[in-house]
Amino acid sequence: MKLIVPLTLILLAFSGCNPARDAQDNKKPSKIDPLQDTIGSLCELTGYAAVRVSGYSLVWGLPGTGSSECDPTTKAYLIQQIRQNDLKQFMSEEYQELTAEQIFDSRNTAAVEVTGLVPAGAPEGIRFDVQVRPIQGTQTTSLQGGFLLRTEMRQFFSGRFGADAGRVAALAGGPMFVNPFPIGPEPNQKADPRNGLVLGGGLSKYDRQIALTLINPDYRIAQQIQRRINTRFGRDERPKVANATGREFIMVTLPDEYRDRYQYFISLVMALYIQESSGFEQMTLRNIDQWLTDGQIEPPLASLLWQGIGRGALASISRHYQEGSDQLTFQAAQAALELEDFAALDTMIKIAKQKDNPLQLQAAQTLTRHAEDLSVRRTLSDMLDNQDARLRLIAYEGLRNANDSRVRSINMPGHFQLDLVASAGEDLIGVWATTEPRIALFGTKMKLADNVFYESPDGTVMINAPTGSENVKIVITEKGRLDGITVESSRLVADFVARLTLPDKDKSRRGMGFSQIIGLLYQLSADQQNMIEAKYMLERMPLPGL
Repeated sequence: MKLIVPLTLILLAFSGCNPARDAQDNKKPSKIDPLQDTIGSLCELTGYAAVRVSGYSLVWGLPGTGSSECDPTTKAYLIQQIRQNDLKQFMSEEYQELTAEQIFDSRNTAAVEVTGLVPAGAPEGIRFDVQVRPIQGTQTTSLQGGFLLRTEMRQFFSGRFGADAGRVAALAGGPMFVNPFPIGPEPNQKADPRNGLVLGGGLSKYDRQIALTLINPDYRIAQQIQRRINTRFGRDERPKVANATGREFIMVTLPDEYRDRYQYFISLVMALYIQESSGFEQMTLRNIDQWLTDGQIEPPLASLLWQGIGRGALASISRHYQEGSDQLTFQAAQAALELEDFAALDTMIKIAKQKDNPLQLQAAQTLTRHAEDLSVRRTLSDMLDNQDARLRLIAYEGLRNANDSRVRSINMPGHFQLDLVASAGEDLIGVWATTEPRIALFGTKMKLADNVFYESPDGTVMINAPTGSENVKIVITEKGRLDGITVESSRLVADFVARLTLPDKDKSRRGMGFSQIIGLLYQLSADQQNMIEAKYMLERMPLPGL
């Protein structure tokens, strides 16, 4: 059964319009429907939904917390996969001399089920988080510190298993993330260590075309829609964006410049009027101004309609962003920037600098896509020292993506990034715990407090740095082992984090993983123990309970 999503409903979600409110509003009768003759009024989006993918795999590198129990069918399938795809090459040195059976039977591995959602409309190469949990009935006690072995993820169909399950839609693999934060009102109420995520561990395998289905099939209209989309988004050097396959369907291919914003591209397609004469455009631009004046449409919908018209709308748009700092000014400036009218950057910078403007954060977020502009970069740099931590995090992301010198990125052994941010504001620890795991330290000289003594509730981590000591002593002990890894670092938090990831001298054991480190930093921060006098901000928390 095919899934059909009405495009007008998605358009309304972007616009902020309220059909129920409009139906009751008798003071402002609409002579013309703003969405009439848009692609969204003529077509429905077919098959546009997130795709659930699943697979079976092994988590390796566990400190004796795995299990060898598994049902025979799954065990045979996984052993075959290890042999057939030579998966041992992705594992550490101690596994290389073992047979597939020995790897599977080790207490340092666990058979797991892997699930995830490939986002609706996602093209090839899009990353997403995957959930990992032991196969039911096994004795695995924790996935902390392990690595998911590379596995294929398929669109599963009822009653099928293994190679017959369905099309391979994604790959998955990477280090395990077990939520280190409290999940309830009690501070010791932690997530189940047997369940975890691989942050950004899923990778979509193929482009999925967008299928537009005409509500009333008509060959002439299908050709008109094809021509309109190709006129608006086409380029001479590439194949057609849209291809009408008959009187009912128009297949749309995602342009390269929208691969990171594929859902936004769909909203633009929905807002396209199928007519494209200059006379119709001028009439529509006058109508948009009138609809805004009458309150028949909200500024976000006007922005989409302007962008659908294209650069021919710029003269009309510019009148709305020249003065003011309200929602309409912001949306007009945003539309202008999407249409490469970079004079609108001055307006966006002005809004981003206004402390009490409710649109400040949105404006700053828009600026992050234009950090190549020197005035934008100066604005974002100034924001790094702001008192608003949310604004600082947005500015940091924009400067980081622009490879600005105020952000220095270091790849850490625990498969995450440590970013050092030059900032004169108060010390801040920013943590990204999804898709792209990283820690950002705002303040390159951030240090631990003068007198530090900390022991984790489970006794696996002890930190000691008495007053007067230049160094910090760190002892990491695995559960079930009496000997621990002992390392020292300076009092600089950046050095402290780096030392936590290092293995012991003979490399028989690794240091702490990303989820363990961010949990420890949370405990030591000013929000908890005040052993690191810094605010702690967690961005985009993983799924609840994980």
